[in-house]
Amino acid sequence: MIELNPEFKCEKTYKELNPLIRDILDTRKDDGTFQSKAFLQFDEFENLLFNHLFEKTNLKNELNNLKISFESIPYLNILKKIDYDDNYFEKFIELLNDDINRLRNLNLKEYSFLFPLNIKELKCEETSGLTGERLKFVKNKCETLDIFEKIMEPFDIQSIEKKNHYNEKIMDYDKLSGNEKILDIVSCYQGKVLKISCDARDSTYAWNRANFRFESFLGLLSFICNRFRLRRSKGRNIDFRFFKVKTGTPFMFDDESDISYKFFLDEDDSEEFKRELSELTLIDLDSDLEIRSYSKICNHFHDIIKGIENSKLLEVLYGAFSLYYLATSEKKLEYSFFKFWIISEYLIKGSSKRKDEELLRLIKRIVKFYKKDELLNKRIDFLYKKRNKLVHEGETDSIQQDDRNLSKLIADCLLDFYLYSIYHFKVNNLNDFNFLITNIGKEANNLDNDLKILDQIKEWKNPKVLR
Repeated sequence: MIELNPEFKCEKTYKELNPLIRDILDTRKDDGTFQSKAFLQFDEFENLLFNHLFEKTNLKNELNNLKISFESIPYLNILKKIDYDDNYFEKFIELLNDDINRLRNLNLKEYSFLFPLNIKELKCEETSGLTGERLKFVKNKCETLDIFEKIMEPFDIQSIEKKNHYNEKIMDYDKLSGNEKILDIVSCYQGKVLKISCDARDSTYAWNRANFRFESFLGLLSFICNRFRLRRSKGRNIDFRFFKVKTGTPFMFDDESDISYKFFLDEDDSEEFKRELSELTLIDLDSDLEIRSYSKICNHFHDIIKGIENSKLLEVLYGAFSLYYLATSEKKLEYSFFKFWIISEYLIKGSSKRKDEELLRLIKRIVKFYKKDELLNKRIDFLYKKRNKLVHEGETDSIQQDDRNLSKLIADCLLDFYLYSIYHFKVNNLNDFNFLITNIGKEANNLDNDLKILDQIKEWKNPKVLR
């Protein structure tokens, strides 16, 4: 049921939302339709209304639980049913709940998406009969493929088996469906093509979740290859990326039939798709990413992630990986700097609402856990000032490569510590992580004192203890 969050159950909320809904109703014509000349303004009203709903109600959580996007909400029909003598917001919520209950009865459907990667295709050949260097080469390729598939596993991602859907001797190319044309092009592509499937009640929600999982997977791959690695570039028109793995245009398919999602790819589109794939610079997992050298850490991270049972703890981790992919793939120095900083804020503020002063204090504590260097504390203060100048004043000139590298080092420390806390400290939920980072920097005597107080609280709450 959609309802206001406790902190917004007040008169101020109604004073904000009732006039907004009234303004929307004023664009309505006598027949209940909305004026075409007012549609641009209506879009602004709609955007503002949903921003209020996502901020002030549990709508976002309800939609996530239903696995559906807000685009499936027939808000125009809802607005048509509101009369001028209604309490606008109360009536809107009442009608919204009616539609949410209707959407709840829709069946879940499986949606699948294909992501062409600029990573060279890799297959594990049969080793029987092979000897010497050839045997060693094939074994190395098989090991590389095993590591790559192990990284994919926590995100439930598969590599597709490529097969030709077009036989020019017996088939008319023009009669192929759009999907068959795409799969025919993909079958000739020399890079890997990954498949992600999602259960959802509409395609928009499915796409958002699939893309989130895909970016999270790439973030883990990037973290494995770039963790605690710094970079300095020279020259003009510098590309500041750490990570150059990327995707071509993703496509959606309907798994209920063979390859039947009818998005109707015309000939011009298929040629554009061919051209796009041909222009991707392919990356080798061995020579470029050196993935076999990270075999041990791949297995370690895989086991940690697979062992996480708390969905919120896992969602925050996936969110951090997604942000890490975006940060390491960023070409511009100032944006790369800022995106790495966002990871740190996300991991610390994601577990609990904190003021910036506490944010900085916790960042310093966790970085000190990895690197005991008092100069770093002073540099972090300056880094925070540069972050604020970038956000509030758009100042980019003061951001240097050393600033970006420090911002990355902080993000590496926090993301690594998040994983370490789950493995070493047996953190089971976000409250545990919040408690850990709040106390990790305390001196031993202070922790002893805290333990005494906690023991006294435990004793006081135990009904078997006489007081």
